[in-house]
Amino acid sequence: MKSKFFTILIAILLVVMIPAGALALTPSSDLYVTDEVGLLTSTDKAYILDKAATLDGLTGAQICIVTVDFYEGNDIEDYCYKIFNEWGIGDAQKDNGVLILIAYGNGEYYGMVGTGLSKVIDAGTMKKYFNNYMLDDFNNGNYSQGLVKIFDAIADDLASYYNVSLNGSTNPVTPGTPDPEPTKSYNLASILAAILLIILVIIILTVILRSRSEEHTSELQS
Repeated sequence: MKSKFFTILIAILLVVMIPAGALALTPSSDLYVTDEVGLLTSTDKAYILDKAATLDGLTGAQICIVTVDFYEGNDIEDYCYKIFNEWGIGDAQKDNGVLILIAYGNGEYYGMVGTGLSKVIDAGTMKKYFNNYMLDDFNNGNYSQGLVKIFDAIADDLASYYNVSLNGSTNPVTPGTPDPEPTKSYNLASILAAILLIILVIIILTVILRSRSEEHTSELQS
């Protein structure tokens, strides 16, 4: 009976000890921006949301900016692919989504494009976006500014490709304005998992101590 009890406890413990990062990332209600690290200023975030919504409304193309502290697994490309497909970024028929993923804690970034835009944004073009519009600002700690620049470059190219105008939004980035320090986010699942883990450890220790106490009492009686 005790063996079965410990087997169940160990099974539960293994489930609880799975990192919170293994859970599928949930998009924010805004979709176009899921900034878990807090790299964007509120003004820049509002600007991206407005312009991305305009592009989406006119073309069905969606540009999503996602920042996480650490990504699940060993490959940022796989994690990016998982988010892209689970969220269904872009029009389902046109497959015209763009995902920019920043893994701040890992010090990595990746861009993914739907097959419907592969002729507009290939691997070489995506690399140029990062090199020409984002990396210099990131290296100087201007994360929000860098994200706005790479977003603008992609959005403007897509607007040109679809022959639409995105006028109405004014770029809010002011050169030289310091960005806020990134903030780490801790989701509810992580907190609950930690609490449950502590409770399970206490239960296991209690059972072990009680078992030893019963054995000791039995020895004295004999």
